[in-house]
Amino acid sequence: MRKPRLTERLASILLDKPLAVIGVLVVLLIFVGTQLPYLEVEAGFENFYSGPLREVRKQVNEHFVNDDYVYLVYKADDVFAARSLEEIRALGHAIEKVTLPVPEGEEPLFAVEEVTSLTTVKDLVGSDMNFRAEPLIPDPLPDDPEVLVAARARAFNNPVIKDNMISGDGKVAAATIRLSEQLKDAQKYVVVELIRDLCRKDEATGGQRDYLSGLPGLAADAGSVVNGG
Repeated sequence: MRKPRLTERLASILLDKPLAVIGVLVVLLIFVGTQLPYLEVEAGFENFYSGPLREVRKQVNEHFVNDDYVYLVYKADDVFAARSLEEIRALGHAIEKVTLPVPEGEEPLFAVEEVTSLTTVKDLVGSDMNFRAEPLIPDPLPDDPEVLVAARARAFNNPVIKDNMISGDGKVAAATIRLSEQLKDAQKYVVVELIRDLCRKDEATGGQRDYLSGLPGLAADAGSVVNGG
């Protein structure tokens, strides 16, 4: 006598004990449904890299740092005014101190590697025999307004700064926030929101408007929508 195939045995169970099968399926569906709120969706591109591609991406990030940048754009009547520079410097320092909560007893996890803005960027200053890199904006800010006027002129004469960090009218400037490469997507969501909170506080107390952009911010927003946030 031929031994029944697996499909035939399954069909026999479905026909002979339909209520039991339905009960098992209902229990499984209920269990899966209870786990959905705990499902985390990775909105980044890391999971699309596997095998040799993952190793290549790792080496590229080690050589060229990484691509986890958040861009802060701030708008004021004049970004080179002393008040604007003080605000962006204070905001940059606050952003660099952003940490993620960790279990008690562990070292705090600093989420931001570096903030590059008009108050931290360096400019090349040359002479007949050599050149040196020095901060575009002195720290602390000088009392002499002519120093900031000269810094503004140097910024517009430097194509790297002019084409990447300031608008032609000097009313909009950009800062680059490089996140730690150790962060997972879920942690990036938290960091982006913490940075946004700092920007809201800055807008409430200062005279400039702040805007965030960049892949981590977009991924955070996408993940929040997918996860029902």
